[in-house]
Amino acid sequence: MEVGDAASSLLRWGHQSTNCNARAWREPLPDCRDGLRLGHSRHLSSTLTITNDSQHVGNVTCSVTGAPCIAFGASGISLKLNGFSITAQADPVTGCNGGQTGGEHGINVAGLREAIIQGPGVVQRFRAHRIRIAEGSSRVLVTQVTISTNCMSGIIVTLGASDNELEGNTSVRNGNGSNPCGGI
Repeated sequence: MEVGDAASSLLRWGHQSTNCNARAWREPLPDCRDGLRLGHSRHLSSTLTITNDSQHVGNVTCSVTGAPCIAFGASGISLKLNGFSITAQADPVTGCNGGQTGGEHGINVAGLREAIIQGPGVVQRFRAHRIRIAEGSSRVLVTQVTISTNCMSGIIVTLGASDNELEGNTSVRNGNGSNPCGGI
């Protein structure tokens, strides 16, 4: 297999290790049975900061206003969406409800290294950016995530963030008339 093809990527990020905390950059994601498990129709009304490898076991709805729904709070950890969705409170058709709401990101990685957001999964209906990589973050991987019907960018990597990888993601119906930044 060639390094750049999808099958190689899946193997590279496969679930081989069982140690959630001992993983070097680009090693396989662990199964994380002891980590945080999000789901069973879980509702978040305040920012959930994850500090260990975490995974979805069901869909998550988010009603956090003006702040991220999920924030990475440590370097070297992963969030596996496992085919589930994170859905916020924006309009299901336009993604905005009249305009963007600053800071209301789906998943935020700020000032960290070696974080992984792994799909498949959907992040939708946020009134700011869905996935934000910012403030000096480096070596962050976002793979196989669908970003849909959001008010601003699907995935944004801001100034100061470097050496990050975005692989196999899909962005649909993101952005708005006053902020047409859209996709990735």
